[in-house]
Amino acid sequence: MTLTPLKTPIRDAAMALLAVIFLVMGAAFSIVALEAVWWEGALGSSSGLASVRGDLGLWTFVAHSDILGATFTSKPVYLNATTLCGGSESVVTIQEACSGIQATRALVGAAVAFSSVATLASLFSFGALLNCGGKCDDQLGKRLLLISSGLAITAAGLMIGAMIAGAVAGHGMGLGNFGTLTYAMGPGVYGAIFQIVICLLGAALATSAWNDLNHHHKVLRHMEAGSQV
Repeated sequence: MTLTPLKTPIRDAAMALLAVIFLVMGAAFSIVALEAVWWEGALGSSSGLASVRGDLGLWTFVAHSDILGATFTSKPVYLNATTLCGGSESVVTIQEACSGIQATRALVGAAVAFSSVATLASLFSFGALLNCGGKCDDQLGKRLLLISSGLAITAAGLMIGAMIAGAVAGHGMGLGNFGTLTYAMGPGVYGAIFQIVICLLGAALATSAWNDLNHHHKVLRHMEAGSQV
């Protein structure tokens, strides 16, 4: 006998919807991590009359100078330019820092890709669990839940690797070791942290919904088999 599509319990559909919301947020924070500033540094004069700030992201560097109350901002300098990370004339220290930044960029980019695919999988899963107006089998939705969970965990793992690479790059640049230079994490780092936490929460919700649906389907099959006896 061919089984008809099994109705998804409201509780499991709600968990799947929450997983979608969390994974959408995780993908958004991945993009923040890719585009925003990772390192913020400031060097102040002893008299307090002037200071220089620098914002370094995975793609550009921007300097800000405060002189006698007036603020001057430089044009963005792209890290792939020959003066920074794009040529062979850089000194060894700069090359090491550039390698760390480029590794961080690659890992964050991969995390963005996996987060985006996980979000799409969770969206298709939720649609299938709602049966797509009778056109989808909720078994497909159940399988996609597990796939989206695995993709989200992979995205979080890649972002953890990016943060490690970023920390190594920051250490290679000697941030925090030059007199009155102060160093702080930029919004890109916080975006990476939030992405890790939210993607793992989304993966946990998707896995929990998958487990519940698995149990629900087994119970219904058992009841159907019993009714045929």
